[in-house]
Amino acid sequence: MRSKSIFQYTNADFDVLYEVIHKYYLSAGSENDADQDETASNNIGDVLEDNFFNPKHYKERWHSFKLYLKAELKKPVRSVTGFNELYPCFSGVIPVKEVKHNSLTHSKELYFHISFLGPYFTIYGIDQTVVQLSEDLPYYHVGQSNVIPYTATNAITVSPHQEYKLLFSQLESKIRAYFPNIRFIPFEINMIKIQGLSRHTPDIDGKLQDTVFSALFRSDLSLDGMTRGEKKYGFIDWTKKNEAEDSRNQLMKAAILINTTINESEISVHKVWQLAEVTILPSTLGNLMLNIELFEILDLTNKNEATMINNGNVETGIAYTIENNEFVIKSFHNQLVFKIETLTLTELILTLHLNILQDEGKNLKDDVARLRLIKMS
Repeated sequence: MRSKSIFQYTNADFDVLYEVIHKYYLSAGSENDADQDETASNNIGDVLEDNFFNPKHYKERWHSFKLYLKAELKKPVRSVTGFNELYPCFSGVIPVKEVKHNSLTHSKELYFHISFLGPYFTIYGIDQTVVQLSEDLPYYHVGQSNVIPYTATNAITVSPHQEYKLLFSQLESKIRAYFPNIRFIPFEINMIKIQGLSRHTPDIDGKLQDTVFSALFRSDLSLDGMTRGEKKYGFIDWTKKNEAEDSRNQLMKAAILINTTINESEISVHKVWQLAEVTILPSTLGNLMLNIELFEILDLTNKNEATMINNGNVETGIAYTIENNEFVIKSFHNQLVFKIETLTLTELILTLHLNILQDEGKNLKDDVARLRLIKMS
């Protein structure tokens, strides 16, 4: 197995994934393939026994989670995890759209997988077409249907993007709320290959052979379509910690919270939020987002005036309103609006909308960025 150096990035640290995969798929210190195979089988078997084959655990952990998602998202959630499937994850599918025309069916579905091997999950959308075609069958198949379905994966959407944007973000938020310490595995990391994994993950789809995805989640799916969205989406969960920056953030946090009383059990926008991730959206306004300086910390505990901190600079007394699920800073005169997409106990997702009045009286307006904020605690 290749070393954990394959996970090294300048600003992100994925070494723990190597350690997890090493733990479950390699025998510590053993050079014998047969010993490694037996150890890996036993390791994974224990995990499957605990999560799948123990009916009480399955119902408490995963059936309950499925019901939670259905209630929160108000959409059907189909489990694709059965007691006879030997994959170390809970998998589900949420239908987005289906269009049928004669013998052709085009479906859009959002897939999610939650690993049993560690606090890791991933989400992606699948566009798939199925065409029903007639075939000549052998004589011994007389009486059976001669219509055969041919399936193709057309596109894989790997981040909140276009028609998947809202549901992708909502699903991600609900998973994070249910599993507070869970981390997103970016598509780029899922597709990294580690030599030797295929001995333990019998593969149907060649593209998944020896991949991180096949180790943490499953190896039987077809992910060979073209991708849409940001393959590095989720890297923010793996950002390398900077001690100096952490210290500065703690000092800012202490200063901002000193006179604040927060009800931690209440779902409310009026908390102290830290910017965790910014996703630039495709926009008709070009690169205007590059000229906007955002905040690192946003304090909304005062219901009339916000406090923003960026690069150590503290700006107080910023008048704002929240109406119709929009956070508006009054001094911007509605030219910059934050749409509230998702709000939980610990997470706030905003879409930054620009509305720029030009000299000739025309308005330029579009959504330019998605912001994920987490509650400071």
